Amino acid sequence: HAQVNYSLSFDGTDDYVSISHNSVLNISSGTIAAYVKLDDITDNRYQRIISKKENWNDAAGYELEINPAAKTITFLAGSSNYARGSFTPSTDWIQIVITFSGTTANIYLNGEDISTDTNIDAITDNTLDLWIGDVSGGPHGSTNMNGNIDEVAIWNTALSADAVTAIYNGGAPVDLSSNSGNYTSSSDLQGYWRMNEGTGSTVADASVNNN
Repeated sequence: HAQVNYSLSFDGTDDYVSISHNSVLNISSGTIAAYVKLDDITDNRYQRIISKKENWNDAAGYELEINPAAKTITFLAGSSNYARGSFTPSTDWIQIVITFSGTTANIYLNGEDISTDTNIDAITDNTLDLWIGDVSGGPHGSTNMNGNIDEVAIWNTALSADAVTAIYNGGAPVDLSSNSGNYTSSSDLQGYWRMNEGTGSTVADASVNNN
């Protein structure tokens, strides 16, 4: 399903993408999606896919992390309260989607709800840069992604389970207003990084916000 002609490879040591702070990325009700390919399913670290926190238990911000050895995907929300899903790790491409609103978050893997804990504390705003592949402000060796990340998307609305399934079956984030597949025109889309540059040191945001 993933558009993986290109993706970003993270070495597990010091690779990351830093996206300058934009208030549109402060979302208290929203959806985060990413494709991930693990390099080592025995890696027992909480690797950051997306981070808008400097520490996992910061009062503000949010993080999405994966721990292959623990077989968990975790969404860190307000303070130290997190939502969690259980999965069987592999080295195949997987799509992870998190939907959240208020004090509830759901974790989806390849369109299926895998949540084991959906209770979170409400997410509050901060002014940190958003990082892909490590803790915001890293690098912090114990939190670096070890594998590939592709097709990262952030919306400011919590999608329904049916919409999450439609996104997975469609192979990419879709336009929520028309479900036509022209996903970059969705007014709810706050950031969308396709990782398809193939060269250079900059990733482009395909949403209207140019993050």
